[in-house]
Amino acid sequence: MSESEQSKIDAIWRQLEKKPLPVLDSSLQLLRQTIESTQQGYQHVQQDIAHDPLFVFNYLSFTRQQHAGKQPSFSLNTPKHAAMLLGFTQIENFIKQTRGLDKYPHPAVKNKLRLLAFRGFFSAHQARNLARILREKNQDQIFFSALLMPIPEILLWHLQAEQSQRYEILIHEKNIPPPQAQLQVFGFTFADFMANSPAHIHVPELALQAMGIIDLEEMKNSIACLYLSDQLARLVEYGWSYKAVSDFLEFAEMITPFKAQRLSREFIQTTVSLSDEASLYYTRAPAIAFLALQSGKVPYTRVLVAQKDAPGKPEKFLKQRKTVKVADKVTDKPGTPPPAEIKLSTAMNLPSLIQMTITKLIHTKKFDTIYLFMLDKSKTKVVIRLEKTLSQHSLINQAVDLETKNLFSLLLQKPHPIFVKETEYEKHQHLLTPVYQLIPNKNFYAKGFHYKNKPIGIFYATHQKITNNEGFRIFKQVMVEFDNQLSKLS
Repeated sequence: MSESEQSKIDAIWRQLEKKPLPVLDSSLQLLRQTIESTQQGYQHVQQDIAHDPLFVFNYLSFTRQQHAGKQPSFSLNTPKHAAMLLGFTQIENFIKQTRGLDKYPHPAVKNKLRLLAFRGFFSAHQARNLARILREKNQDQIFFSALLMPIPEILLWHLQAEQSQRYEILIHEKNIPPPQAQLQVFGFTFADFMANSPAHIHVPELALQAMGIIDLEEMKNSIACLYLSDQLARLVEYGWSYKAVSDFLEFAEMITPFKAQRLSREFIQTTVSLSDEASLYYTRAPAIAFLALQSGKVPYTRVLVAQKDAPGKPEKFLKQRKTVKVADKVTDKPGTPPPAEIKLSTAMNLPSLIQMTITKLIHTKKFDTIYLFMLDKSKTKVVIRLEKTLSQHSLINQAVDLETKNLFSLLLQKPHPIFVKETEYEKHQHLLTPVYQLIPNKNFYAKGFHYKNKPIGIFYATHQKITNNEGFRIFKQVMVEFDNQLSKLS
């Protein structure tokens, strides 16, 4: 990390010392009742705040601060553990110095903080259920790590609302990948922001690993629980389309031992079961939980009001007051803006690099069909894990066998981009037939790829005007960018 990035990160953490993060008032009320009761134990402290990532973050950071220098290597994973270290007297002191979110001065930002807190709550429940079916032992640790996954965005909305609004515009309206947008707006990524926090700030190790996950093939189950639950929570936040859910489940199949049908059932059952509990703390929770079962994406709405300014200057934003309606003030021009250039160099891990590469190929509008083949665990076949096609016939989970020498087995040995034309079929029939049996298109582009010197998968794309070399030039260009970033991640 550069000195400039570190300087920006340090400045924000210093800003937090002057402007502490508020918490949900329900957490303060419940915890006061627990402290006043002589019959409640430390477990009740954990139950009282398990719905509130703002409180848990402040509370665990406070515990670290109190024990700074006393136990330099102590592990702190759950609020119950923190309560045992602090004792009720110190917990009461913490409550007195903590302010509630209800009196937050800016209503629009306050509502955004509640929404992000709900994202953590939703993600934590999904992560714990995934941990259960994966038979992970550290389920409480996974729950509270997932609860704190939205903390980078929560802190930045609290401290730098205008920049946070610009960041969301880039990802929701300009279609810029999140890591690239983070660097563009803040000058650092969220993963780096949390990894370079002061010693007394509580950042769960599992959450850090999930934010900066690199190796898809060797991802631990505990990290997969956090990564998938956080991605699902982001889908729920604005509603979801059938295609978005389908893509998510295809990806989830790649990193868990379960089929999409099982995962879908688990996700929906958890969503329904937590809706009643969520309604105790979040007024919008029932509506959001209901959205999780619907088909159709809710348009993104800006949190802060756009202020008219001189042409050519960047937008400024005003914090919305209760008397102002966002819908009345938005100055957007009608129509959807063209997608911004996707820079694969901003991908933080292998999963995001693969997804960004597929998206970049789509955005070129040069390819009719795109498939991602991944080597299965037996290493004897490549299986279609992602597909982008106009065809209604899905080939997901269909495979090409590698035990007999064919084009795909050669591509995994030598991962170079190739351009196959129908005129070459007779000459290379013995190599091409297994591929044609699955995908009856005799004109296509393909390229294998390795990760840490191990074969991983194959990109496959077709174009209507396949005889035109322009499509192959663009395909190779994207693949070169993919390889360059892949080598950095390796």
